Amino acid sequence: MVLFEESMADIHHHQQGQGQRSPRGPKQSQNQQKHKEEKQKQSGVMTMLTPLIMRGQICQMIPVATAQEIGSPIGSAVRAIAVAPVAPPAVMPMSVAFSRPGFIYLDAPTEIDIARTYALEQFQADAGLILTKEDGKKRRAVLDQLDQIVKRWVRRVTWQRQLSDDLKESSNAKIFIFGSCQLGVHGPEADIDALCVGPSHITLEDDFFIVLYNMLKHTPGVSELQCVKSASVPLMRFKFSGISIDLVYARLSLRSIPEDIYILDERLLENLDDTSMKSLNGYRVTTRILQLVPNIETFRSTLRCIKFWAKRRGVYSHIFGFLGGVHWAVLVARICQLFPHASVNMLVARFFWIYTQWQWPTPVTLVDAQPEQCDGDRHYHMQIIIPVHPYSCCSYNVTRSTLFKLKLEFSRGWNTIMKMETNWCSLPNIADWESLFEPFPFFTSYDYFIQIYLRASDEDALRSWRGWVESRFRHLLLRFEKLPAYCDPNPSPYFEENCSEPHCHFFWGLRLKKNLCVDMAALEEEFRVYLSNGYEGQPGCDVYLTLLNQFQLPSFVYSKSSELREHSKAYWTNENYNHHR
Repeated sequence: MVLFEESMADIHHHQQGQGQRSPRGPKQSQNQQKHKEEKQKQSGVMTMLTPLIMRGQICQMIPVATAQEIGSPIGSAVRAIAVAPVAPPAVMPMSVAFSRPGFIYLDAPTEIDIARTYALEQFQADAGLILTKEDGKKRRAVLDQLDQIVKRWVRRVTWQRQLSDDLKESSNAKIFIFGSCQLGVHGPEADIDALCVGPSHITLEDDFFIVLYNMLKHTPGVSELQCVKSASVPLMRFKFSGISIDLVYARLSLRSIPEDIYILDERLLENLDDTSMKSLNGYRVTTRILQLVPNIETFRSTLRCIKFWAKRRGVYSHIFGFLGGVHWAVLVARICQLFPHASVNMLVARFFWIYTQWQWPTPVTLVDAQPEQCDGDRHYHMQIIIPVHPYSCCSYNVTRSTLFKLKLEFSRGWNTIMKMETNWCSLPNIADWESLFEPFPFFTSYDYFIQIYLRASDEDALRSWRGWVESRFRHLLLRFEKLPAYCDPNPSPYFEENCSEPHCHFFWGLRLKKNLCVDMAALEEEFRVYLSNGYEGQPGCDVYLTLLNQFQLPSFVYSKSSELREHSKAYWTNENYNHHR
């Protein structure tokens, strides 16, 4: 086991053949080390210390373009050196060391790493995280049917508008998948995120939300069809043969869509409206991530683990102020870039090690490009940059409270990994990984809770109302942070089994300063007014806020059936959109 305790400057000193370092007495070394630590603390610089789990032959970080494995005069401590005229600094901030793309470690897995990876992948299979061949075949069949439907749709609109004969013959549309399905980390219950790309004469308002809507409405196997036109990325949401699909549309400046169209071609972005740009970016981001990782299979397995961990620990939800699928994908991809030869268990361990020490809001980016702020007036607590133009920050929903929770969970994950490392005196097994993925004990972690109760006249209205309220939860979260208070918004909805009224409960953990009085009636009324601004759904919907202590929690929160009860996905839509059109 090799520890990377020697500073980079000392390594460079050896490489230049200038001899060994002069010996120092214990007292002198302790005083110098103490002085160095105090100086680093004052300057906000964090030393890159390599923990025990970063074992093996550790290399100095090197530019990928110039990386070459060569001999070193100090043996196995360094496998590769930087081909650069200037030596790296002896102490470097974590943000500089790991945030810049193009620098890597070249250590490879050992036999014990391979065994641990096998145990981790068996854990994934036992947890039902891997899609079966039958499920995959069913999803491909549904997507093939959807692709044929949109092709007929474009031809129908072209003929109805009596456009030129050559356009009638060449009119085409195409379906692409993105998100977790494209990344290959979706499970059996995951939705399909689909992108429909159409030509310039096919519009979103008249053709996508009316003509295609009516075609899908009369398609056998399609159910729960809804237009979600008020979302930041307008879409249609429906089930096709029991599989949930979110379909977005991008209108390109082309007369027809070639079957071999390359969506990453930036020329396609010319003269593109904002809505189409947002629709395209989902596919462009996930495609680019797959291009930027050194090993797709290890990336997928690692991301599958991290997403499962994030859901278990209550930090997987973009609209609740945490991180969503694309954010976790970028974070994992960055670790894969840094350690291209690492096995899955090594990548999981280093994920927690690096992000435990990360100096937020230092950006995490996969490409060497200058991030462009999507909102110059907004303060970013975390900056996770999408790897395609315009290279904007996609983690803008993270707040002070949710960042604190994320940092706690990164730290807890790293401490768990270290304990596992200490206890692994024999070959690992599946049970070894269970401690990392233990669910967060939400209802025993706080003394106070905010109960958010949503009610509606029927289930369809509840889905609409719930989607609208969830999209505005960040406002409520920031309002509690101004009290000031620490707030942990649990993303899981809860349902009472014996309640006939369509409803939904959310519970947020709350930590208050001593003797702080919270006027829940005023907060409730303020939030209602905020929700009423722009809401066009059915009447009869309402929201109630209640402050509870741990002993006042309803009994159904401890029942798994109340949390895991299957409900259709929430959405926000103008209910009468198609009728009025």
